[in-house]
Amino acid sequence: MGALRPELKATLTLGVQLLLGVTLSVCVFSTRLSLRDLRACQGSARSVADEVMMVSRVEVTRALTLGYDQVAADIQWLRAIQYFASHLVSDRRYPLLEPLVEQIFTLDPLFKEPYFWAGSSVLYGQQITPARVYRANKIYERAMARFPDDYEPAYRLGMNYYTELRSKDDAQRAKDQALGLRYLQRASNAPNAPSTIRALVRGIAQRMGRDEVLFHALTDELVQTVDPKRRAQLEGRLDEVTQRMSNTGELRALVEQAERQERWRQERFPYLSPLVFDELVH
Repeated sequence: MGALRPELKATLTLGVQLLLGVTLSVCVFSTRLSLRDLRACQGSARSVADEVMMVSRVEVTRALTLGYDQVAADIQWLRAIQYFASHLVSDRRYPLLEPLVEQIFTLDPLFKEPYFWAGSSVLYGQQITPARVYRANKIYERAMARFPDDYEPAYRLGMNYYTELRSKDDAQRAKDQALGLRYLQRASNAPNAPSTIRALVRGIAQRMGRDEVLFHALTDELVQTVDPKRRAQLEGRLDEVTQRMSNTGELRALVEQAERQERWRQERFPYLSPLVFDELVH
């Protein structure tokens, strides 16, 4: 191959990519997909080209699926799962995982599940390190931008910052945990957020001594609660927090900050709701 002209090498490369794509497409569409099918795909594809050829150019993938990008994204996700599984039980190295995932995002950016699967795979496929946490977080940030009303991207970001980043520097650790709590707050306010996340936010805020966060969490839940018994419990806890904040001056500072923020919103961004504006400034 080293003596071949560059243009001939490119032609052969494209041919190998096409053959690989056809092989996988036939395996996927000709019958129900099972683990045995995936192994058959793997074996036939690798007899044609090296594993790296699994990441065909997005144009090739689109051509093979006749422009049906969602179908192409499904195929690439199956490839990614098969690739990850084969390396999870062998060398636990995944140099092609993120390129495969990137192609899925390009083909179908609204395909939600691969974002969460990819973030978990990047983070937990090997020993957890800060670099892997940040790589997973980048994927979750993209998911949060695509699905702002879904609690899960913010929840996963919050848990990663709060629990998985374990800096030996106390100041950095406190900063990471504070950011994690902020993401968890956002997750708890999502329309589809389970009540357990609100409870988690309250517990973390209390443990960290963050009365202002606890105040917001309690008031948010109080607004959404109709059960009289639960409302009485929340009001009791809110009175305790309010009293502590009043004694330390935090409550007044919180009110003044809210007033400044609201004046700024009305002067500069009156077309934004207070909730949307609060998300933007934080």
